Amino acid sequence: MPELPSDVNDYDPQFNYPHCPAFKQIGDLRGPFDLGLVPIGAYEPRWIMSPMHANPFDSVNIFIDTKCKRALGIHWGTWVLTEEDVLEPPRLLKQALKWKNLPATGVFDVCDIGESLEIKSEGTL
Repeated sequence: MPELPSDVNDYDPQFNYPHCPAFKQIGDLRGPFDLGLVPIGAYEPRWIMSPMHANPFDSVNIFIDTKCKRALGIHWGTWVLTEEDVLEPPRLLKQALKWKNLPATGVFDVCDIGESLEIKSEGTL
């Protein structure tokens, strides 16, 4: 992926970059999943991190492609690994969910740092 200015969304239709087809293949072969643990952090700078890390827009595509009923955003807020603000991934996830017309809560959520969740057997958080 080429280096873009930080205020440019690489998911803008003008770029038409492909996203990884492996997640759709996983969803088609093994989905649907009750709960997906989907990474949302460690993505800046995108031009170097995108081949191996997902930003929240990638994460929402992964969620959809793998046919998860629910998801929990992981891989953020633990330590400073890349250039985005440590608390940015959950904020950006809300924008990405809106982008795909998904609810802001109750479908793809995150825990606060240090928070625990009990996951019920029927996939509810």
